[in-house]
Amino acid sequence: MPSLFLSSLAAGLLFVSGLGSAPPTTSAAIVAHPSTSVARLSVQDLRRIYTGEARTFQDVCIQRRLADGFFEAVTGQSARAVGRRWVRLLLSGRVAEGPISHRTDAETLAHVRAHPGAIGFVSPASLTAGAGVTRIPIRGDGADANGFVVLGP
Repeated sequence: MPSLFLSSLAAGLLFVSGLGSAPPTTSAAIVAHPSTSVARLSVQDLRRIYTGEARTFQDVCIQRRLADGFFEAVTGQSARAVGRRWVRLLLSGRVAEGPISHRTDAETLAHVRAHPGAIGFVSPASLTAGAGVTRIPIRGDGADANGFVVLGP
């Protein structure tokens, strides 16, 4: 058990330290493993998932290049602030695992495709026929007409 905790803590620390500036991208698509029963989410649902308040999905994946704009849009906080929140949740024992950080859309899509219960966000341009994931449309404030999350500055 301690090794799981330590690996989760290390992942949380890598999440906090590994975030960089996102290239200019205006939106993010939410994707999940094809076995998901979730048909759509609100930005509020995403906030709860990506801050650890809701454990709707087993694996919460983060695409690092989009993280700054995504977290600003979804939580109103910087990616670093959200990462520090996850570290506190891990240290308190309220969650057993933190988010899984990926460098690229391709890595995020591969992880989500391979792990039932996974959710992630990627640039809409990376979604192609045969991507092997389910796109979850987002509704309400903070979403565009296509169901993508409108990224913050």
